[in-house]
Amino acid sequence: MVVAAASGPVGSLVGQLAQLAGARAVGIAEAPEKCAYARDELGFDAVVDRRAGGLPQVLARAARTGSMFTSRA
Repeated sequence: MVVAAASGPVGSLVGQLAQLAGARAVGIAEAPEKCAYARDELGFDAVVDRRAGGLPQVLARAARTGSMFTSRA
């Protein structure tokens, strides 16, 4: 499941519910600090920085394999 605003209150809840349901949670945030928070504190499987460029390609990689640079795996 891809979640926008992953570091916010609604996005963080949606990501945690997705993981509880057994889904892979991929978050979108807009700064390196927010990406780290979503990944390290909130437990998203991968997080994409929407400002980093190449969003469609990076998001597709994260959702498919989790092999992107911000992945916890």
